[in-house]
Formats: sequence, C-alpha cells, structure tokens
Amino acid sequence: MMLPRYSRPEMAAIWDSQTRFRIWFEIEAHASVTRWPILGIIPKEAAWTIWVKAKNAHLSTLARIDVDRARDQA
Repeated sequence: MMLPRYSRPEMAAIWDSQTRFRIWFEIEAHASVTRWPILGIIPKEAAWTIWVKAKNAHLSTLARIDVDRARDQA
C-alpha cells in the first residue's frame, strides 16, 4: 500500500491490490496453461478454460470466495 501523499498516481497504480492480483494471476495462469497439462495434472482444455474465465476476475470476487472458503473451513 502506498501512502497517497508520498506517491504519484502512476506509482500508486503499480502497488494497487488489483494490479498485484493481475500479476500474480498471470504467473499462476502461465504455469497452469503451459505445465500442468504436460505433467498430466489437468487436461489442456481445462487449462485454457481457467485462463479465459479467470483473466477478467476482479479482486472483490476473489475476496468474496475467500470469505466463503474460510466459513466452510470453520
């Protein structure tokens, strides 16, 4: 998190939660699309489905899912 008074909008955007999620997603999705099918973990079609469906996911959606999962584990 960047303190607004110490950062320019361009710099704050880099550290924004949505931006960090997008970068994390691209790294994980790359692994799932390229390596998991080769390793036989998931079918190739499933990997591309994951990529397409999750590419536009918003952080608020994931936060809601995370809350639901935490409730299920309690």
